[in-house]
Amino acid sequence: MHPDFGQYYEAREPGRRERADVVINVVLNVVLKSGLGRLVLLLLALAPLLAARADEPVVRADSRRFAVDGTPATVVAIRPGDTLFGIARTLGVPVSRLVEMNGVADPSRIRAGDTLFVPSDAGIPPDRRPAEAAESAESPAVAQTPAAQSPWRQADFAADLHRRAVAVAEKDANVVVSPWGVASLFAMLQTGARGDTARGMAFALQLGGVEPPRPDDVCETFRESRTALSRAAREDVALELSDSLWIKPGFALSESFRFRARDAFDADVRITNMGAAGRKAINEFVSEKTHGRIPNLLAPPVLDDPLTRLVAVDTIYLKAEWSDPFDPKETSDRTFHAPDGDFATPFLHATRGAEILDAPECAALRLPYLGGTLEMLVLLPSPSNTLADVEARLGRPYLDRLAVSPWRGDADIAVPKFEFDSVHDLKPILEPMGMGAAFDAGRADFSGIAPHLYVGTALQKANITVDENGTEAAAGAFAEVEGWDYFDGEDAPPPRPFVADKPFLFLIRETRTGLILFLGRVCKPSPPRPANPATTLP
Repeated sequence: MHPDFGQYYEAREPGRRERADVVINVVLNVVLKSGLGRLVLLLLALAPLLAARADEPVVRADSRRFAVDGTPATVVAIRPGDTLFGIARTLGVPVSRLVEMNGVADPSRIRAGDTLFVPSDAGIPPDRRPAEAAESAESPAVAQTPAAQSPWRQADFAADLHRRAVAVAEKDANVVVSPWGVASLFAMLQTGARGDTARGMAFALQLGGVEPPRPDDVCETFRESRTALSRAAREDVALELSDSLWIKPGFALSESFRFRARDAFDADVRITNMGAAGRKAINEFVSEKTHGRIPNLLAPPVLDDPLTRLVAVDTIYLKAEWSDPFDPKETSDRTFHAPDGDFATPFLHATRGAEILDAPECAALRLPYLGGTLEMLVLLPSPSNTLADVEARLGRPYLDRLAVSPWRGDADIAVPKFEFDSVHDLKPILEPMGMGAAFDAGRADFSGIAPHLYVGTALQKANITVDENGTEAAAGAFAEVEGWDYFDGEDAPPPRPFVADKPFLFLIRETRTGLILFLGRVCKPSPPRPANPATTLP
């Protein structure tokens, strides 16, 4: 609700309410002993104090659990076309209560991409509610390193990003995003944001509570996360991350922002002409960083606008072999039950010891990569649940609950080979998550980078290949910133079947921190092209 955002996200001056209460009590005692004339004068004198007591809500926060004037509250996202009256009707909350909780002078002044306090007991649909904070119990499948214990709710951000990417994609399309890539790109820019822009970006990225974290705190979070991911890269696992800033000649970049970008994000800072020359330079850089998997990240008219001052770019490349590869001789065609009809496609197959994580909505197969620092999780909906049911629950608490009581034993595994690409316009995805101000030329505040900047265009391209040997995946994203073994020898039960022959989710994460690198859904698998196998490391 920019420009009123700061009013309900900031607590008033400490003690102001308490002082008003004391004075009000004293005055009321006098009023009881006063005549009518004195009463009128005292009430006139009392008016400013009453205004001081009720001018804006007092907000307290613990992670993403809030209290507004003593009422437990949570936050919902405002979508295009929303009105305060429509939100109140949907949630079953009086409009007057929403006005009171948010300090809204004009109910018509709500904007898509901003957020709104509502009572916690309101009937909030799952797609409106922000992901809850992680449960206190640690996941047995993901050890708690300093990066995992940071305030950043990365798995919740990843799940929210995925859901919104699915919502704007074609119906039943395959989708893959790199939550790490989007977060790293926009967190770098967030360290140069101020005021409502910083708040909205931190809220969307799930970096903290009510107040945005200090730029140095964001830097420390991502410095620790990058360190954890660098340890996941081994001789047999290629995991390559990069961030870069491409600056228009003559544009003065804040030295503090430049330092943070280099120090925490290891960003390569380069000066380049915009237009076709800039696109060529950036595309060649991204293609090299992604080993040719993202050859043309930027296309016209990106960089053609004379207002373009800066382009922030993020890339991620992964190539990892399974710790227990699938035998190509076991690969055969099976029927996949796609939303638009059944079809035959090659399936990887193996009968071996496995670990499967169970929940009422799905079963999740763990497929570790060599070295054990990375794994793929294949989430297959149960017969009574849909892919959307699982996606609605996805987040850190759900993944933690999945890992509480893993099933271990022999499994008859069948998972389709697949390869596909996704392209995501990030603006309609990130705006409803709370990042609306960053994309609004009239409201954006990136004064920690330079005056009068806003994000014009932002996009991510991602692709993934899964075959008998392992996985190869890459993603490139940019933001155009404008100015202006388990068998124990006993009698073995029959192998448990795990046949992913219907739409399923997958995610690739680092096993110690739980940082999610890639997340997606497969609705209609197509086998990898022969010319691009995921075999030996480069």
